[in-house]
Formats: sequence, C-alpha cells, structure tokens
Amino acid sequence: MDEVPYSQNMGEFKTGAFVGKFEILPIVIKYKNYDVDPYCHYSKGENLPYVLFKKLLGTRCDVHIQVLPLQKPSKNMSIEGYRDKIRNLMSKEYTDGIDIVV
Repeated sequence: MDEVPYSQNMGEFKTGAFVGKFEILPIVIKYKNYDVDPYCHYSKGENLPYVLFKKLLGTRCDVHIQVLPLQKPSKNMSIEGYRDKIRNLMSKEYTDGIDIVV
C-alpha cells in the first residue's frame, strides 16, 4: 500500500469493491485530539496488532464517525467512476469535518 500524498487525506481506492456495482454505505472515521498517533502507517511497516496496541497506550483520543447515505451507481457509470464517486464523497466529508463524537 502506498503512502498517502501530503495533499490528500486518504489513499487511492482500488476497484475490487466496486466491480459488482453493489450499493455502498460509506463510513468516515476521523481521529482528533490524540496523544498517541492512532493511524496505521502501512508504508512504515505498521500492522493492525501494533496499531491496536499503541491505541491502548494513549490516554486521549476523540473518535468522530459519520455514516453517509447509501450510495448507488448510476446506470451507465463505469467501475472507476463509481469508485471515484465514493472516494470523493468520503474525502469531502473528511475534509469538511465530522461533528459526531463517540
């Protein structure tokens, strides 16, 4: 998995999940106010068990979650077009801010 470019807030999506053109329920999760970095940096060799363990070491982390409306592809939309539609929607939500705190 490639590192996310500095100018972007999430990596590029692959097409596998979009091939069947099924409905997708996008969920955006954003961490704020943390004292231990909660993100998984695959490009730096971090794996899921390591990330879960380092989250336990932190004493503070706000988790903001937004469930977006169910998305359907338009009739003539390509797989890549559907992928990009979902990614752009999620990226916009991530950038504009999520106001639900768990």
